This record gives sequence, structure tokens and C-alpha cells, in this order.
Amino acid sequence: MRVAAEASLGFGEVIGVDYGGRRWVVWRTESGDVAAASSRCPHQWADLADGFVDGEELVCAEHHWRFDTEGSAWKVNVRGRRDRKGRLEVLPVRRRDGYLEVGIRCDVGDPPEPGGSVAAFGG
Repeated sequence: MRVAAEASLGFGEVIGVDYGGRRWVVWRTESGDVAAASSRCPHQWADLADGFVDGEELVCAEHHWRFDTEGSAWKVNVRGRRDRKGRLEVLPVRRRDGYLEVGIRCDVGDPPEPGGSVAAFGG
């Protein structure tokens, strides 16, 4: 799925994309890595597209869970301790002809449910 022109997603930016009856989040870290996932935070299903990037992590605006580009989730307490909070399933992203593409296919049957399998760059 083509989600945006590569130049339109700046460093530290987050966008939400509606596709296949679902919402997705795509973000670029401060160092330039791009990641994508379902836009539902696994904590209480807040929209991660409303979040922000802090360095190399996407931060949920609702309860401040933090996600790296590999999907590891963390909560930082008031004293700075990082507590592991599970995972977010990230999707493959590639750069092609000046665009960012996310490897998901929602054109056959129902779209995958959270935790389900994701087809990489099908069709």
C-alpha cells in the first residue's frame, strides 16, 4: 500500500492512513527510520496517529506508552525507569520511486485483525 511521498514525512513526524476499513500509523524517527503499524495502541486502543515521536520512539498521546521501530513497547515512570509493556506488530516499509509503501494487503477477504498475519507487499 502506497502511503505517502517519502519527502512529505519529515523527521519526527507521524501520519494516520485509512485503508481497507482500518487505520494505520506511519512514523519517521529523528534519525530517519520509517515504521508502520496498526494505529490502535495495544494498551487501550488509543489512536497512535495522535501521538508524537520522541527521538527513536513513537509515543502514544493517551498514556505515553512508547514504541520503537521493532515494535517493543515501554512505559517510562516518573523516576525514569523503563518498564516493558509488550509489543506492537510493525509492518514492513519500503521506499520505492519516491514513495513510502507499507507491506499490507487488504484486497482479499477481510483485513487482518490485530495480532493476525500480515501479507508483505502482495499483489
